[in-house]
Amino acid sequence: MNSTDNSDPSERMLPSSREVEMVVLGAMLLEPQTVGPLVMARLTDKHFDHAVHQVLFREMTTCLREHVLLDIITLTQRLQDKDLLKEVGGPVYLSDLVSLVPTITSIEKYVDNIADKGKPRSM
Repeated sequence: MNSTDNSDPSERMLPSSREVEMVVLGAMLLEPQTVGPLVMARLTDKHFDHAVHQVLFREMTTCLREHVLLDIITLTQRLQDKDLLKEVGGPVYLSDLVSLVPTITSIEKYVDNIADKGKPRSM
């Protein structure tokens, strides 16, 4: 960050849509009981631009709706059982999602960013 940058942090541009999507999915893995309902109330899989993120969102929300434990281990196993793990980038990509989350407290801004891009995309 530039030392002369005096702009309000909340008004700075968010990262690219791919990164924003990754942060939202990572936050859902970190805090599924808190973040999951917030995200599910505002977004569907069609809001996500990246096909991998659509798959991950569908699997994660299915876990939450079915009251199945959602964390990186159970999601990895679920994806492996469905032969989807390699398609979504493997365990390393799931770890990347979690490590990219700056803070759970700002997740609403990331959800807003995805929701405000427009109507859900049709498949």
